[in-house]
Amino acid sequence: MTIVETQTRERKIFLAALIGLVLLALVNWLASRAGPETRPDAELTGERVFSETFQTPRIIAITLADETYSLENSEQGWIMPERAGFPIEAGKVTAMLTAIETAWFMEPRTALSARHELLGLGHPDTGGNGALVRLPDTDTEGVILGVREDNPFGRQAGDDQSYRLSTSFPALHSPAWWLDFDAIGLPRFRQIAQVEVTGPDGDTLSELRAGDPLSMDEEALFFASQTVQILDVMGNEQINSPSLGEHSLVYQDGTELSFTLYQHQRGIWAVLSGSALPKSELTEGRVFRLDPIGASELLP
Repeated sequence: MTIVETQTRERKIFLAALIGLVLLALVNWLASRAGPETRPDAELTGERVFSETFQTPRIIAITLADETYSLENSEQGWIMPERAGFPIEAGKVTAMLTAIETAWFMEPRTALSARHELLGLGHPDTGGNGALVRLPDTDTEGVILGVREDNPFGRQAGDDQSYRLSTSFPALHSPAWWLDFDAIGLPRFRQIAQVEVTGPDGDTLSELRAGDPLSMDEEALFFASQTVQILDVMGNEQINSPSLGEHSLVYQDGTELSFTLYQHQRGIWAVLSGSALPKSELTEGRVFRLDPIGASELLP
């Protein structure tokens, strides 16, 4: 065999080995991209957090120390029954369903019940700081979830052994966080033609028109009318106090919006009505808690 033939043969062997290494690396990469049943790493205990979940749950029940609420997959989409059946934001539901499907228990943490609070895993039934998540369509007791320093932790409700989780869950301690208040379509910075404020007895207390000279307080009233935020919702049958008055707007395009204001549990709530709302079905029969700063400007 000549020197040229030898070098050619060595080059062929080298190229074959290189191709083999590339193919092996590709196979490993494809394996790492497998579906949710694939374990994220070698630290997993081998158990999914919600092991009996095989399809989209109909109800996700969440218990806190001071409140229980649920996410329900209804004919109208995902809603929260405890908040007058108000719609839940689609992206947040998707994040929750993804976490339920993909979360695994990772390395073990404490099994001492006295230390559960340090991981946000205190049982809410006894006033603890954890969030108990149950899927009523399954037979499990549920999982207690918590967060410490942005790291997710969890444990089965009937087990003191805790674990770090492979996946973070959405915010669980604020029911109103889930709700899609943007869907109401409150006008933002739409040109206002007129503002009228009436008292509890219906008497007109002030009437302002665009273009009129305005005091600083009146300018603040116009600004609050455009920027007030909604923080929560309930059925209007839960309001048992008299109205504080009404704040009515007429926009340059002729549409109207009214806030009928009430005080309830140290907050200011409003019944919303008017042609400026594109989806009146979201406001009918409901009353909404307003942010305290904006509400203070709207009060008569």
